[in-house]
Amino acid sequence: MLYLDGMDKLIKWELGIEYYGRYMDDFYLIHPNKEYLKYCLEVITAYLETLDLTLNGKTQIFPFKNGVSYLGFHTYIAADGKPIRRLKNQNKRNVQRKFLRMAKLVAEGKLPMEKFQTSYGAWKNHISHGNCYRLMQQTDLMVSQILNPK
Repeated sequence: MLYLDGMDKLIKWELGIEYYGRYMDDFYLIHPNKEYLKYCLEVITAYLETLDLTLNGKTQIFPFKNGVSYLGFHTYIAADGKPIRRLKNQNKRNVQRKFLRMAKLVAEGKLPMEKFQTSYGAWKNHISHGNCYRLMQQTDLMVSQILNPK
């Protein structure tokens, strides 16, 4: 999204934020000084106004110890210093319902298997970036029971 390239440069180079990530319209900044983050928020808001864009109501500043919600995952640092990425609970329920519904449509011949496999494969690739092994196993089992009844 080249439209926000200027914002990326503003945050990284002008504001000097070392820990910054963005995918499409979802982004985060990590900095030890809360007051500086408030200043950054003002600068970013002003910059986005020049593009006729606004931040949504989910924008917030909070301690890093609470973790970061980004791209459907909640990421936090464990006591041993390792990052833990878990899919948010609401996302888990929604996605399982979605794929169970899709699997039933495939079993009924109302949805092509290729379309299901493409969507399901993309989701499995996405959650492979988190600590979601059990969720993947559980969903695979439920889908398999629908697609391959005994």
